[in-house]
Amino acid sequence: MTYFPWLFRCPNIPEVKIPNDLALNVARSLRYEINMGFATLWVIGQDHQLKKYLIVVAGLWILSVHGSCCNFLTLSYIVFVVLYTVPVLYEVTLR
Repeated sequence: MTYFPWLFRCPNIPEVKIPNDLALNVARSLRYEINMGFATLWVIGQDHQLKKYLIVVAGLWILSVHGSCCNFLTLSYIVFVVLYTVPVLYEVTLR
């Protein structure tokens, strides 16, 4: 058998360039959302609603423990399903 090196060439991979504006906008949006989350936790902690604060902390802790057992895609899918299922179940139980 003859060896044909030109048959096993690497494919041409195009160069990907991300614009600076897009990266900065994504970083700003992410920073804003994280700061809003911290502000919400601070308000819950300052309003002397200890029960609600502990529920939020426990929920985040459970999410952290469960997140360490599976990969990001599985965890994202579970959160997506729960976020779309819980309001429907809540509406059904109110009727």
